[in-house]
Amino acid sequence: MTDSVTIIIDDQALLAHSVQNAPTVGDPGGWYPNFNSCYNGSVFIPQANHGAIWGWALQFEGASVSLFGVTPPSQYNQTIEIADPASDKDIIMQPNEYRPYTYPSAAFGGQFYTSGTLPAPGQMLVGLSNANGIAIDYALVTASNLTSLQGQTIIVDDASPEIFWNGSWSAQDNFTVPVPCLIPSPEAYENATLNYPKGVSFTANISSHANTCHQSSNVGASFTFQFAGTSLLISGITPGVVGPQANWLLTMEFTLDGNTTTNVFTPGTEMLVKPHFVYFNATFAAVTGNHTLVAKVLDVAGSPQPAARIDYITYRPSFLTIADKPNFPPPAASATGPTVQHRISVGAIVGGAVGGCLMLALLMGAFWLLQRRRTKDREQLAPEPFVSSATPQMHERTGHSKQELLSGDGNAFAERRSNLAAEIQNLEESRNGEMAAEEQSVAERLQVLQAQMNTLTLEMRQHFDPPSYT
Repeated sequence: MTDSVTIIIDDQALLAHSVQNAPTVGDPGGWYPNFNSCYNGSVFIPQANHGAIWGWALQFEGASVSLFGVTPPSQYNQTIEIADPASDKDIIMQPNEYRPYTYPSAAFGGQFYTSGTLPAPGQMLVGLSNANGIAIDYALVTASNLTSLQGQTIIVDDASPEIFWNGSWSAQDNFTVPVPCLIPSPEAYENATLNYPKGVSFTANISSHANTCHQSSNVGASFTFQFAGTSLLISGITPGVVGPQANWLLTMEFTLDGNTTTNVFTPGTEMLVKPHFVYFNATFAAVTGNHTLVAKVLDVAGSPQPAARIDYITYRPSFLTIADKPNFPPPAASATGPTVQHRISVGAIVGGAVGGCLMLALLMGAFWLLQRRRTKDREQLAPEPFVSSATPQMHERTGHSKQELLSGDGNAFAERRSNLAAEIQNLEESRNGEMAAEEQSVAERLQVLQAQMNTLTLEMRQHFDPPSYT
């Protein structure tokens, strides 16, 4: 089974996906001066050439599509219009018929729209309209078996099983960082210009890709990634705090196909903690075969301590379709030991321990009660020891002949055997009419009586059979 493939399309490349003869927007905008926490350093700010209302239709090939970017603050419109792949294709050409769509939240950076997986993968059409203030960063497309991967870029999230984590890593969910942003003012949209002198400043909570990342401050922690491609990029979150007082150092080693590069990260001139921080990138001069990257934390220094925060990996594939994607075997076990991922809260761990102790105590109590009941049943149902009435001493005391004794003992044995057989028969007949809960007791009594019958038979043989002589 081939792993799924997700294509990432940068904002400037989205223009190549515009639907011909459909409503279009102006040229791509750019991040304003302090609005630079984005993929590949650019973002598209859609805007109509005339007036505040605009429409934009896009087409993709695959099984699903999602749009990522930064939603505007609350003073901008939060309910826009959209036409998704489930809409009538004619609606794409008429933005005034798009249905209402509300952003997940205001001033949020991350996924703001998804089509969901289509029942029949193929060409998808998505239309946006009247979304002033939105900043579109990139799109994700889940490839289908027929999707051409030539010239595309594949993204692999940190939560993907294609990345093998070794050592102590912490898997962070719902990871966000506050980022100051600046977008065109409402007047800029009204005047159809991005160069209007006024802008609106706000802080957006920008999430890591897919809201997850792996981080570690432990020397020796590493991860391995195998791929077939012509380029590679490791991206994440800024390793530590920034500002004039920041003083930390993170050293990482990246070994690609046996060639090692050591990168040292410091606060440097970083102005803010942000996503899409580049840890490593490489481009191959020629289209070659499969590749293996091993990244390792070598040194961590400073206070507060920095951490390697890995968010995603991108690469240009050297295969053309999903069917051509190689299936790599798991890498050899790392000397750093097994993966350690912490997703469970302390409360959950304590609760689980207490619950486990309580369950163990209940099981032990139930076992004690069961054993006590079984012991009581054995005491009530245990067969009485059988003592023969014909012993040599008794023969001498009574003066009766052996034949008389045997005859009398035989009658006694026969009577006891007849009584046992009758009780067994009665119990067998009663078991058929009892409820399931009572059958267990009847069966146990029947088993005891059968044991008594076997004992009686054995003693009769020993009592009546003549002795053997050698």
